Amino acid sequence: MLYHNKTAYTKEELIKFQRYHFEKVNGTVYKINTALSILIIAIAIFLLILNDYIGFIYLLIGIFLMLFMKFLPNIHFQLANKKNKILSDLENDYQFDEDFIEIKNSISTSRIKYDQLYKVYESDFGFYLYISWNQGFIMNKNNFLKGTSDEFSNFIASQVEDRYQYKK
Repeated sequence: MLYHNKTAYTKEELIKFQRYHFEKVNGTVYKINTALSILIIAIAIFLLILNDYIGFIYLLIGIFLMLFMKFLPNIHFQLANKKNKILSDLENDYQFDEDFIEIKNSISTSRIKYDQLYKVYESDFGFYLYISWNQGFIMNKNNFLKGTSDEFSNFIASQVEDRYQYKK
């Protein structure tokens, strides 16, 4: 075993993951929403200056869009947690060998070869090992039992090559 990490899927970890996924991985959606919200708010302010009170409605729509995207990860977590209570109590045990990752928890054990990873994202607080565009595993950087997060970062980047990205 080259690296070993245990990460519990706490509410905080899951919300961080959701926020990261929505903001960084789906960044285009966030940028479009932000631009649209700013445009709607600008139109609203212009209409309010002209004493056109429909501008107030535009202002509310623009503010709603911005707040909706801000709180979407929390909303998504609440909905997912209602459907699947098991996820919030899960602790994954990650063991990394030369050719594969073994992931164990109270439900199952999986072996994943590095070429089966869709993408690996590194943030300031963790690693996200995606096995598809919308399904990933969370690894907290502070929970390495063998190896360090810096060593692991170099290792996983060499294993998955162009499928590795560091995004704050």
